[in-house]
Amino acid sequence: MSQHGKHACPAAPEQARGFTLVELLVVIGIIAVLIAILLPALNGARSQARRVACMSNLRQIGQAMLVYANENRGEFPRAYYYPNFTWTHSPDSFCGLRGFSNPTASDTFTNAAVWNYDLPVQPWDTAHRPGDNDVTAAIFMLIKQYRLPAELFVCPGRGDPFYPDRFDTLGVAGASRDPALRSNFSSPYNLGYSVSLPYPPPNANALGYRWGTKAKPGFAIMADLNPGERFIDSCVVTTSGFFGGRGPQTPSDPPSLQRVANSRNHNKTGQNVLYADGHCEWSATAFAGYNQDNIYTFAAGTGTTGNTNQWTSGAQCFFAGLFKLFYPEDSIMQPNEGDTLVTVGLGIN
Repeated sequence: MSQHGKHACPAAPEQARGFTLVELLVVIGIIAVLIAILLPALNGARSQARRVACMSNLRQIGQAMLVYANENRGEFPRAYYYPNFTWTHSPDSFCGLRGFSNPTASDTFTNAAVWNYDLPVQPWDTAHRPGDNDVTAAIFMLIKQYRLPAELFVCPGRGDPFYPDRFDTLGVAGASRDPALRSNFSSPYNLGYSVSLPYPPPNANALGYRWGTKAKPGFAIMADLNPGERFIDSCVVTTSGFFGGRGPQTPSDPPSLQRVANSRNHNKTGQNVLYADGHCEWSATAFAGYNQDNIYTFAAGTGTTGNTNQWTSGAQCFFAGLFKLFYPEDSIMQPNEGDTLVTVGLGIN
């Protein structure tokens, strides 16, 4: 038979070979290693984005405060101010300060509050103003007057249970959902920042304390929420006489101790701070005020460490026997989270 008459048999197709178990395990291992490497970077980028968004919130609030000051003789917002407040243990006042009282009040200044409506819990009504020296009512004036979005007052670094104020009527007869017809935040969970004292004690003006554009540029006026001293991970004072915690005394204390005094808004890594001239900075410690003042406390007049750190020890608020300021640039950020979110009644009580 001729060679041309032969038919060549086609070669059998080569079968596709799958991955072996070992190869699959190697690939899975590589992916796991990559995730382990990239996840902290992604989390860090996410935290940085929240920090930047938080700083943007404070800057916008700061601009509104400067606009308010321009329209009000250079003064930053404050609600009804009773300068001769005194130490009291009554339910409606703690160290002369209040917070979150009577949010459904239609007017911030008229018709004096009666005892019931001074409280940060009901009963409330629409006719009586918030209580005297209400710290949070002072900040709410920016929402009331300039229609600032409620979202600006909740730090993006905090999740539940914090949320922007929805201005619910709260079951109060005649209450409005229009923030222009309200006078305070509905709940402590609607405010993720603290503000320096709008209601200083009687000796403050003579000492040189200024709540307005005449304050020194390095004076801290607002910051991430003061953590207080009730939480196991937080103590803003050098030694807590109430809860036994220990916080930093000076800016040179080790980072582990500095972390204890940091806001809980950013997982205790630091806080954004707004200053009197409108600029905002990130600080890894609470010693972020004028001349390294601890922004979350006031100087109690004892335990100070010299002229360069003269405000680094003290307490969260005024107390019996030391009802005065010692230094004119002493920032005292309120409300503090330990008191507003833990105690019965919620406010600065």
